[in-house]
Amino acid sequence: MGKVVSTLKPKPHFGECCLQADKFKEAEEVFEMLLDKEKSPLKPDQKMFHMMIYMYKKAGSYEKARKAFAMMADRGVQQSTVTYNSLMSFESNYKEVSKIYDQMQRAGLRPDVVSYASLIKAYGKARREEEALAVFEEMLDAGVRQRCSLYG
Repeated sequence: MGKVVSTLKPKPHFGECCLQADKFKEAEEVFEMLLDKEKSPLKPDQKMFHMMIYMYKKAGSYEKARKAFAMMADRGVQQSTVTYNSLMSFESNYKEVSKIYDQMQRAGLRPDVVSYASLIKAYGKARREEEALAVFEEMLDAGVRQRCSLYG
């Protein structure tokens, strides 16, 4: 019986429903229950962590989003470019965005158009045009195609 239970995964639809219905507290309660090994045989997967990071961001709980990010590594849940992009998207300080970008590359993940756009936007807001241009050139050299809608 234990083998059957250990292979169960929480449905991502639950998180999506909570997100669409603005049921942040309910999603957070379920997430915390899933994190408690004694209360639940189910464990949050990558999608659930991504959804919670997004919900924390939406609620302005940036510190909780950072903790969820750190928890992924602690619990052996693979972080992806999407994970790092989520963190970069709510940072306003170019130094923080750059630090997350560097951390993503050290983890062996390749930046995508969203990663580059986040860094370019952060440098642009800080009026650091040379760094923004250098990142744009790096993006082109990496063969990543830009989308105009990302730079707004």
